[in-house]
Amino acid sequence: MDGVDLNPTVALTLSGNSSTATINNVDSNGIASFTGKYAQSDSTLAGTAKIAARNAQGADIGTLTVNIYVIDRINEAKLYENGKMIDENSEREIKYNASNNSSMVADIEQVGVFGEYRTSQNSNTPIVSNYDIGGNIKLAYFNGNAYVDFDTSVNGNDIDFTYNNGTETRAIYSYNTVSRKLSMKTPVFQYSYNYGVDVSKVKVTLSTKPYEYGGSAVNVSRVYVFIREADEFAVFSDADCANKLTGEYTVNQGETVSLYSSPIIKIKDITNQDFDVVVVNAKANSKTVATCEQSDFTIPDALYTALAGNIGGELSAPNTRRYVYANFTAPNAADAENGDKYDITVSKGGNGFKLVIKNQARKLVRPASFWKDEACTDALTGLDFGKYNTSVATPYTAIVYIKLEYEEYTSGSSHFTKFEDIKLEVPESLEITTMQFKGEGATCVLGTDKRVAPNRLGAETASSLQVLRCELKLRSDAKDTQTACIDVTNTINTLTTKTLPVNIGSGLKRVDFRDSDGNLLFGSDSESEKKLTFEFKNYDEIGTKDKLQLFKVSFFTISNVDDSYSFIDYDASKLTADAGLSASSCIQVNSTLTGDDPTITFGITKSNFSKLDNELVTLTLTDTSGGGNRVFTFKFRITVKLEIYDLKLSGNNVNITTTGKKLDGVQPPDLDKEEDTDGYWSKSSVVAPIFNGSDVNGKLAPSDEYLQFLSARVEIKGDDGKYVRYGTDGAPTDIIVVYNKTDGKMNGTFTVYAANNTAFKVNNLFLHVWYREYSTDTDEADTVFESRIPITISTSSNGLRPVKGSLGDSASKSVVINVASKTDEFNFAVEPYNLGSEVAADHAEISKIEYALYADAGRTSLIYSTATPNADTSIIANINASGILRLVDPKNRNGHLYFRASYLDESSGELRVVDKDIEYKIEINSVTITKGQYTFDGGVFTLYYGGQTQYTQMSNLRQFFELSTDFENAAVTGNAWNFTVAVESGGENIIHVTNGLNGAVGSIKAVGIGKTKITVDFVGKYGGKVSKTFDVDVVSLDAAIEITADGDLTDPEIDILQNSALGITAEVNTLKGIDVAIEFTTSGGLSIGTPDALTVNNNRASSSAPVTLDRKAYRDSSDYNNKTITVRITYTKKADAKSELISGSVVGPVVFSKTFTVTPVNDFDSGFDFDLYRTKDGATVKIGESETIDNGATYSVKLNKIVADSEYSGIVSNGIAFGAASSNNVINLKGSGNFAAGSDTLQFTFDPDATGAVTVTVTPKVYGKQFGGIQKTYTFTRGEKATAAMLHSSNGGGSYSPLTFETAR
Repeated sequence: MDGVDLNPTVALTLSGNSSTATINNVDSNGIASFTGKYAQSDSTLAGTAKIAARNAQGADIGTLTVNIYVIDRINEAKLYENGKMIDENSEREIKYNASNNSSMVADIEQVGVFGEYRTSQNSNTPIVSNYDIGGNIKLAYFNGNAYVDFDTSVNGNDIDFTYNNGTETRAIYSYNTVSRKLSMKTPVFQYSYNYGVDVSKVKVTLSTKPYEYGGSAVNVSRVYVFIREADEFAVFSDADCANKLTGEYTVNQGETVSLYSSPIIKIKDITNQDFDVVVVNAKANSKTVATCEQSDFTIPDALYTALAGNIGGELSAPNTRRYVYANFTAPNAADAENGDKYDITVSKGGNGFKLVIKNQARKLVRPASFWKDEACTDALTGLDFGKYNTSVATPYTAIVYIKLEYEEYTSGSSHFTKFEDIKLEVPESLEITTMQFKGEGATCVLGTDKRVAPNRLGAETASSLQVLRCELKLRSDAKDTQTACIDVTNTINTLTTKTLPVNIGSGLKRVDFRDSDGNLLFGSDSESEKKLTFEFKNYDEIGTKDKLQLFKVSFFTISNVDDSYSFIDYDASKLTADAGLSASSCIQVNSTLTGDDPTITFGITKSNFSKLDNELVTLTLTDTSGGGNRVFTFKFRITVKLEIYDLKLSGNNVNITTTGKKLDGVQPPDLDKEEDTDGYWSKSSVVAPIFNGSDVNGKLAPSDEYLQFLSARVEIKGDDGKYVRYGTDGAPTDIIVVYNKTDGKMNGTFTVYAANNTAFKVNNLFLHVWYREYSTDTDEADTVFESRIPITISTSSNGLRPVKGSLGDSASKSVVINVASKTDEFNFAVEPYNLGSEVAADHAEISKIEYALYADAGRTSLIYSTATPNADTSIIANINASGILRLVDPKNRNGHLYFRASYLDESSGELRVVDKDIEYKIEINSVTITKGQYTFDGGVFTLYYGGQTQYTQMSNLRQFFELSTDFENAAVTGNAWNFTVAVESGGENIIHVTNGLNGAVGSIKAVGIGKTKITVDFVGKYGGKVSKTFDVDVVSLDAAIEITADGDLTDPEIDILQNSALGITAEVNTLKGIDVAIEFTTSGGLSIGTPDALTVNNNRASSSAPVTLDRKAYRDSSDYNNKTITVRITYTKKADAKSELISGSVVGPVVFSKTFTVTPVNDFDSGFDFDLYRTKDGATVKIGESETIDNGATYSVKLNKIVADSEYSGIVSNGIAFGAASSNNVINLKGSGNFAAGSDTLQFTFDPDATGAVTVTVTPKVYGKQFGGIQKTYTFTRGEKATAAMLHSSNGGGSYSPLTFETAR
């Protein structure tokens, strides 16, 4: 400012404000060094560098201060406690109790962090030993499989770790970010028990903060186990800790003692009621139990000494008498009368007790034994209950004596208060009615523990031998099986349990036979004989499992039937079965009487097979249970049948010869009931089938009853190999088969008969015999086995027939002949032939044939006969001796003739005749074609197509054609002919045709564009066909449009500045019978001049029009989209074309259009330039890129180059506008930067407080289009200059050097 030059200098002033890193040196090259480590916060400075700028006079202009931070980012974290590193894999145990389970607080370990460059430091020393983690803490509980994160909730400085139990969300733990303490907010043990989730084992994860200068958060974790201290310890006699021991617990010496401990935790249950949790018992009942203190109890030294250390179990601490659980054998009691007492103590709660060991029981010295008598002289090995087929006085009661031998009493050394109990276990099927020890007046009762002992009051001096009398009864509602046992076990010493078997059974009262579904058939109380029939379809079925007759057997015991002991099953092993069959019998009886499904099975063996008729078999079942011998008898009548399973007809053929004689007035006899006395029939020999493989010994011959199921008939074999019945079902026929009988019953043989006058020969004739399973119906659907044999029939009689291939060779009574010309011949020849062999007769017989033609169906009006030939040319037709017919002069195109050929058969005396009714039809053989003005010319049909509703068609083809025949008196009249039009392949997409059938006129319709061919087939009503082929040319109504323009029509453009006219020319085809018109239209933004008049040259019509831009339509950039020009072609049918272009012609004007685009362009972008000018004292001078501001001059922006057009002056108009802008406030443009209309100059002024570089941008908007404009940069000064440099001083300002920075470690 004010022309004073700047002389900047730089002073680097250091300040070491950081407690962890300090810049301690700057060398002569300006390089700064530092010591220290990680900076704890971004605001901790390692130092500053101050750069002072001074002017030439040494006065301060300003100071730049640079803050320097030294950062070593974190890449590892460790846990510390009291300055020592902790193994994060070790679990931390934290105990709490009932008084602080909602307020327990624990300090979180310190976090030490290590930097990236720790290798250059002490590797075990963190850069920060007590890192502030802030709120970066996470807790997760162990659910038994994995750690699950708690939900979190922030409340000020507290972070609550919560769990939702489905009813509420509860804070379990909480961490304070200020005190760094973790507190328990909910009683963890109580919450875990009540809600079934163990939240006592927690993983605590601590994280560093993400650092903004690089690196990510670093985690460190440790597992905390929160252990609930027990409120009490207690001792129990069972492993599940259900039976708590208090007061005195008395056991006998030698008895096994088991003791178990469990901690007891006092909580509030889910209803807020006080509740004691016995931890071991809770676990045994699948309750959720959080981590808690282990319990124990103390064995006193006196007891330990008495046991000589023989104690099993688990110690809670080594080398102590404190046991988690213990088991031992009670030692002998020193005080025989009062017992030895030992205090079992616990360290928490008052749950200790006294263990009292007494010598109080008189023990058994050997196992118990069972006897039949009170004196124990007859040993008892088992008990039987149940009634058998023998005499038993008390089948459902029994008495058992049990002998017990106790230790001897020794006066002065023994002291007993009771006998050792025995445990007596009786099966549920029995009940003890009375029980008493020998010598005791009172009965004793078995307790719920199933224990019993002699009278306790006399235990000390009583006899060592005691006998227990038990009276037992079988319960009527018992559920036991047939076998059980009585067990006696001592309860103190380990002796063998003695077992007395118990058998429960009964003899048989009744036996029932049932079918396989369990339905009752008969019982042993039935004396009737039972019929069994075995029917075999074939030999292979004999002896098979499927042909067995099985009976399920039900046993009813005496106890069940007579005494209602329904549970007693029969011991079927005591039952035997016998059918008394000989070794040669084919009958086989098997029994399976034991098991869950007893059965008796009857069968027939294959080796000894024979047919049986009511053979008697007696089956006996003998019950030997309980020493009895009860016999049950069943009688069966057995019939064995063998069906027909193989059938074959003997011989190779069945031969019959007929006489060929006719018996007038004689009716054929019914051969099943009467004889043929008149010779109506000829018959074969007897046909005898072979059954079941021709068994010679008769064992396998079918039973006679199956012969009635044989059927037979005469059949014909068709060309397809199938056999069908000969004749019509249910009607008499001339070839029959008769069933032969003996004594009125079918004997299995047959005879075939043929009628003499009709049965001459039948090819592929067969006798079919078949067997129908259990059916007298002759339906072949029931056929099981069958056989066929050919039948041959012959005769000598002749018949008359048309020659094969002649027109008479058909079954029809009439025949139609189509006549195309006068020379056509028609063959109606016939021939004599043998009725049996069907061989044609020789020439001598053929010469006897007479041919004739008649005018009536009754054959009375003769036209011509070979017996009386003539040469008349006016007749309708004639025929020669070979049966050849010709038309001569028919009077109509359609008529009838009646043919007859006759021949006398001398063998039978019959006149054989062949008649045919003949209809003749005369065919067309030529066609004549007419022409049309527009549609047909020289064999070519011309049509036009412009769309589905814009086409031409020929609507009446029939009017062009005339047809004729070869007979002048048989003319074609009216519409008695049809024609069809076929389009060549591919032409169906060009034209559609309709045929001239049944009087229809036919048509050709254009459906596409192109050339094709059609073939017209003309068919007369009475036959004949003439074909003609024509070309069809379908011309497009719009495909002929051709548009040209000045220049390239592919992408035409019009410059809005030049606006030169674009000439457009449209050219189209002229069409026969069609008028054409051309017009031009636009969508907007274009202006179309007057089109030229339509001109026609070489069948082409054309018109032209000029096109320019409508400049008034362009006032925005969006107006410069593509514009369209549409050429519209209109075809209109000529009035005089209606006679040929009828209903399908062009309907109204047919309009086609073709549209193309014109692109408006504006090339004004480079069409101007500008400069800045200074005007002073009337002189205007263009300034350069640098300008010293002259406060006495005026400045302006001046446009000095504009592309002119024909409409505007070249300066500014409503269509062209300019605007200017500056990049800063060094200059201020007047008029808001807009050039005034009609002016190419825009003035500007300067900001008095600003100088320097400024960029001026001038942008044009031409006919609505905004251009990017032109930029020029100018520098304006007021005459001052300044320079600057950055230096540092290392001697307090005495001298300066350039300042540089680089990384140092």
